Amino acid sequence: MAIRKINNKMEKSEVLLTDPILQPHIPETHWYSPKTFWMMLGIYPTVFIKPNTGLRGSGIIRVQRLKSKMFEVRFDDKVKKVPQSDLITEVTQLIEPDMQYFVQEGINLATVYNGRPFDIRIIMHKPENRWNLCGWVAKVAGPNQFVTNYAKGGKAFALEKVLKDAGFKNIEKILQTLGKIAHRTSHVLDKSFSDLRILGIDAALDKKGKVWFIEANTRPGYNLFRDLGDQVMFHRIITTHHYIHAKYKEVVAASTSQVTAFNLEK
Repeated sequence: MAIRKINNKMEKSEVLLTDPILQPHIPETHWYSPKTFWMMLGIYPTVFIKPNTGLRGSGIIRVQRLKSKMFEVRFDDKVKKVPQSDLITEVTQLIEPDMQYFVQEGINLATVYNGRPFDIRIIMHKPENRWNLCGWVAKVAGPNQFVTNYAKGGKAFALEKVLKDAGFKNIEKILQTLGKIAHRTSHVLDKSFSDLRILGIDAALDKKGKVWFIEANTRPGYNLFRDLGDQVMFHRIITTHHYIHAKYKEVVAASTSQVTAFNLEK
């Protein structure tokens, strides 16, 4: 037996979109092309262009509609205002020509601590025959960042505290919804991809409190949980991870024959 690794984000999203329970929680997403890009900008004030196999928040482009046919383009730490006539040229210069990208509906993320957006990482493990929710943490973006990834300066905070500090009143209901989405995501992916044992599920809340599914990662890092300082949660995550790693030995990359060693720090 082995542990399955799936790099293709759209492949996972397309499977999840077939589920009627998850579908309302998934932002609208299409393969990137100039046509789909303009179509999405005609519907949503903000869209994201993301690499299909990106890691740690790298390569993400945020495009936000301004007034008078002007757009704000953010890429890494760079912010640029671009007229509509130059927008495709600007985006083309930022994307890698040999990579696939998708364009995704921008969510008006809830914010905390001086207006910083946050999202949520949930760790799901399947050591035997059922999925267990081993831990969750809020990821708060660093200063002047629009992504919350640890590698981009995101910081770990206790989820319940962030929800309270963000002003949400129905915290118990939010936590229940997050748990249901995490378990449902794990089960749906498990039906389509054999040998899944580890998932890092990224979810988010918009300013109205709706829960959104963002991404499922088959090789999540645990540094945020280490930094959180909750030793009980971190010990549970690491212990279960090592049990799975020892029992199932290796990682098989989906759609390839390459076998790679499992990297705890990835």
